[in-house]
Amino acid sequence: MKKATTTEKRLSIEEQIKQLEQQRKALIQKERVERTEESRRRQLLRGGLLEKLLPNLVTLSDEDFEKFIKSLQSEPVLAKPKPSIPSNPVSDIVLESEVTNDEK
Repeated sequence: MKKATTTEKRLSIEEQIKQLEQQRKALIQKERVERTEESRRRQLLRGGLLEKLLPNLVTLSDEDFEKFIKSLQSEPVLAKPKPSIPSNPVSDIVLESEVTNDEK
C-alpha cells in the first residue's frame, strides 16, 4: 500500500475544507429562507387577525391604514417602552469619611 505524500494529504484536506464551506453556505441560505418564511407567516397571521377583529379596515386605502396604525402607537399599551435609566450603584455608596459624627 502506497503512503500518501504530504502534498496529497494537503490537497485532500483542502478538498474537505471546500466541501465544508459549501455546506456552511447552504445552511446559511436555508436559515435565511426559514427566517423569511417565519416573518411572512407572522405578518399574514397578524394582518388576518386585525382584519377579523376590525372588518372595516379592509375598505381603507393603504395610506389610511398606515395612518390608523400610526395613531395606535400613541396608545400607552402599544407605544414603544421607554428605556429605564438604571440607577448608578456606585453613586449610592456612602463612604465612611462622608458620614457625619451624628450618623455614627
